[in-house]
Amino acid sequence: MFSRKLKIGYFVLEGLNSFATVYYFYYFYFFMQKQFGFGNKANLILAALNGATYAICCFFAGKLAQRGYFRALKTGFIVMAGALAAGLFLNSAVGQVLVMVMAVVGMCFTWPTLEALVSEGENRAGVQHMVGVYNVVWAATAALGNFTGGAMLTHLGLKSLFYVPLASLLGQIALTFWLERLAQLSHPPATAIKSAADTLPINRAACASFLQAWLRKKERASSPQPSPPVEEREQASPGNPGPPLRLWGRGDRGEVARPGSSSQCIGQSESGLPEPGAPCSSLGAPHSASGAKDSASPPTTALAFLRMAWLANPFAYIGINTLVAVMPGIALRLGLSTTLAGFCCSAWCFSRLGAFFGLWLWDGWHYRFRWLLFAYLCLVGSFIWVLLAPGVAVLVVAQLVFGGAAGLIYYSSLFYSMDLSDTKGEHGGFHEAAIGLGNFAGPGVGAAALQFIPQYSNSGAFAVTLLLLGGLGGLAIIWRHRNTAAS
Repeated sequence: MFSRKLKIGYFVLEGLNSFATVYYFYYFYFFMQKQFGFGNKANLILAALNGATYAICCFFAGKLAQRGYFRALKTGFIVMAGALAAGLFLNSAVGQVLVMVMAVVGMCFTWPTLEALVSEGENRAGVQHMVGVYNVVWAATAALGNFTGGAMLTHLGLKSLFYVPLASLLGQIALTFWLERLAQLSHPPATAIKSAADTLPINRAACASFLQAWLRKKERASSPQPSPPVEEREQASPGNPGPPLRLWGRGDRGEVARPGSSSQCIGQSESGLPEPGAPCSSLGAPHSASGAKDSASPPTTALAFLRMAWLANPFAYIGINTLVAVMPGIALRLGLSTTLAGFCCSAWCFSRLGAFFGLWLWDGWHYRFRWLLFAYLCLVGSFIWVLLAPGVAVLVVAQLVFGGAAGLIYYSSLFYSMDLSDTKGEHGGFHEAAIGLGNFAGPGVGAAALQFIPQYSNSGAFAVTLLLLGGLGGLAIIWRHRNTAAS
């Protein structure tokens, strides 16, 4: 079920799912603007509803995924396909909002499951590799869906918002059933193995020969044997090479570190064995002040990074979902058609893709606070510039910075969740639920500001920026608490 060959199929599912969901959910706001005249405030309310539904459902969907990955995938894809099929025939705004909610419910079952499937059965080096591939795949198809979405909506018609992702989902459902069948063939249930064993013919002569050999071995083992001197027993020999080799630290990458070598773990005793509670991971290794990478991070540091990433990621999605919801308004203000809006307003997706690719190949950012802090500062600064951009050039440049920062924050959250957990489906649900909270909070605050301070057209932008700055304070508090706990 978790073989690398099957995981190729999971990556195909992931790419198709990313393209379908990005096209539908990102251009749903353009659809509502053109079909029902929705403005920034109405679209922000829709985005907040989307985020609240996603946060609640993902929390439970991750737990369901842990009980059965394929069952969760089939449930999610079928619910999404049914919702989009209904959307083809509904012509009211309320009906389309209900379609969006049901599509969000279905999507909640897919992302935590796919995240878990690609990282299950891997050691820590494998988790780093598979999470990297996972991020690159979904970000690439998301960028493609966002870039071409405006042109598809213009040239294929508004109904393409439903039948294009619906066609992708039907293919995903068929592929899921096929992958489930392959997984069952590669790892048949225990009852099937027992049933097959019961049908095998019994070779009585072979059984008798095996029993006689076993009895002779027991007789030799029961006879007393002279014990060698203690010195000889402790002396290293070809059959006893001395202290066992330990695959700690850099051994996760296939390198063997002997006890007492320079690659000992933090919290490792002189005997070469780690002290209780001290994790060892070549991937989860902070860098020392001199720039050399230690082979492990103390538990307090690792947990602090996990908490900071869980905090920073929903705040990143506060910015992302707010921008996506107001992109139709930005395009209208800058005089961009829907097609040009797709081309110009998808720059951040390609920047995020580039960040994912670079972070996949280079692991020097692991457990380093300054990288996370720098990304967050760039996120806040670029966010306000995207919203207030006076021209297309500023809009594109600000998006490039925003996408790179969001990429590092997202990568951190998913990597630490998968690196520091055993129940990957459940933690994938926590990761996605945190995204939902950000998807709700940002548009909710923006819509509230536009509602209560309507005389200032940029009140929503500044309100969400202040919210993002609050997240910066949260990062500082967690980091300070980490230093106190470690000391």
